[in-house]
Amino acid sequence: MPRLPDVLSPADLPLTELHAARLAGEVYPIGGCFAPIDLPELRSVRAGVIAMQAPARFVADRLTAAWFWGAVAMAPVRLQFCIDIRSRHRQTTTRFDLREVVIDGSEIVAVGGALVTAPTRTMLDLARDGGIDDGPAVGLLVALAGCTDATLQAVLDRATASGARSHMRRARARLEAAVSAVADAVHVVDGLDAAHGVQHAVQMRRVAHLEDETTQRQSVA
Repeated sequence: MPRLPDVLSPADLPLTELHAARLAGEVYPIGGCFAPIDLPELRSVRAGVIAMQAPARFVADRLTAAWFWGAVAMAPVRLQFCIDIRSRHRQTTTRFDLREVVIDGSEIVAVGGALVTAPTRTMLDLARDGGIDDGPAVGLLVALAGCTDATLQAVLDRATASGARSHMRRARARLEAAVSAVADAVHVVDGLDAAHGVQHAVQMRRVAHLEDETTQRQSVA
């Protein structure tokens, strides 16, 4: 009997069986698919979900990319993708939120058969996205900076160099707010009373952890 894949969809088992397994505590939902309860939700698993549901040329972007990188806990109900406008793709499905964009190969990361926008491109897309309110957008940018190696200042510099287009003005304002929020958080941490033996807290995804906790969790995806 062939072994079932780690990430399951209705192509593998009937949807009623998958939901029954979920109610029994055997699987958990993830991005429109299901995974065994003992399989941690690592990036490799999220990549498997993306690869299973999208054609090879589709690049996960915006909130789907933010979920892949770990900035949000859940994928959007309708997965978001982009495709290079030069590919002249003709959309034939409404299952996804798909848009045509100008994108460079250096802005795309391939992981486990899935294509995802790199963290800096994801930040820029979210900063420009008029479908997200300013407050949540700034929170997403701060979270992405906390779980990837992308820097808010580098993305802000890129947005500043891109001219005065309306979506770039929105992006700059949000990125400036995110840079300020991170600077304020660092200032609060540095201002703790080290002289009295208070252990510094470290801000991770807007949750304060003690330094020892952070060190112990560094290996967790």
